[in-house]
Amino acid sequence: MRKLGYLRALVVFFVCLSMPFSAFAMKVRGQPVDITRSPRYASIVVNADTGDVLHKHDHNKVLHPASLTKMMTIYLTFQAIESKRLNLNKELYVSPRAAAQPRTNLNLKAGQRISVRDAIYGVIIHSANDAAVVLAEAISGTEDAFADRMTKTAHLLGMSNTYFVNSHGLHNADQVSTATDLAKLAIALRRDFPKYYGLFSKKSFIFRGTVITGHNRVLTKYRWADGLKTGFVNASGFNLASSATKAEGRLVAVVLGGPSASSRDMHMISLLEKGFGMMSPKKMTHFAHNPTDSLLPPEYDEVSYDEDAHASSSVFDLAESSDKSFNQIDGYVNNPAMAYATTKKNVRTTSISTKESVKKQAAKKKLKGKSTANIKSKDSKQKQRR
Repeated sequence: MRKLGYLRALVVFFVCLSMPFSAFAMKVRGQPVDITRSPRYASIVVNADTGDVLHKHDHNKVLHPASLTKMMTIYLTFQAIESKRLNLNKELYVSPRAAAQPRTNLNLKAGQRISVRDAIYGVIIHSANDAAVVLAEAISGTEDAFADRMTKTAHLLGMSNTYFVNSHGLHNADQVSTATDLAKLAIALRRDFPKYYGLFSKKSFIFRGTVITGHNRVLTKYRWADGLKTGFVNASGFNLASSATKAEGRLVAVVLGGPSASSRDMHMISLLEKGFGMMSPKKMTHFAHNPTDSLLPPEYDEVSYDEDAHASSSVFDLAESSDKSFNQIDGYVNNPAMAYATTKKNVRTTSISTKESVKKQAAKKKLKGKSTANIKSKDSKQKQRR
């Protein structure tokens, strides 16, 4: 009995001894994590309406994009839909290679078929690796050929430090990008495919009777967030590309190399809030946030939206211009950017309007408006004479 009493006393002693250290550890764990100290960290915040860089930190550091890669897979898929090479209801074959992709996936089996619609949902919302390969093979025949197209398209969009070797973002030492380049891609997705962009705001979808949920918690935690993508592999850390819209305008932000999903998400929200704080409220000139419930072309709320100006906005030039605290991104490139457009027989390039052409269009509209006003005034004078 004495021995038992001694044992109990020892247990109580060690428990009491450990309590202060446990409390200290909990306090440390409860403190905000400074993710900027991570060697893999990089970030950028861009005013997507003006091209102003509102924040940057190692934004041109070459890192691994992880599943942010899938933004380019979706860009090329939207392009294939627009060029009529794919349609949303088309059933795509699941190859053994696609079925063999590790999680996260839709658990597709070789020989099955999946619609383009469901594959897009799977890639955007659930970050499904097997669905990404299905889309890649449907568009280019093989994933390797698709990866080549991804890299070519990236360079045409001005993503000069980006190289892709697969469609999903699973780690490969040769697959690299930067926060700057991924911000360009995020901006291009909304600019070039506005009627599909609302899909990036969806939090779940139903696939074969099962509710499939997403990973983007910023969409839930931050009411002004309206899209984009999460990513993680061990080599990259926790990555995130986000867009958000307030009365001040629209922001696109990229955070790479977070130590955890939660710290990355809170850091992203902090960056977005600081970004909006640097902008002044104005009349919006872009699509209002309106998440879509289907892949059918959604009806967006238009708020003072200039379709011609939107269509002619070109690829952002994020090249370093100085060592100033904040750079301005030129909203239009000096040389016409080349959009990567595809047909069934070949690959062609289409020129995007430059700033000069936008000015000409605006001048034409102004003259047309004046001439219309003059005609109306003349008609009214003639009626008065009669």
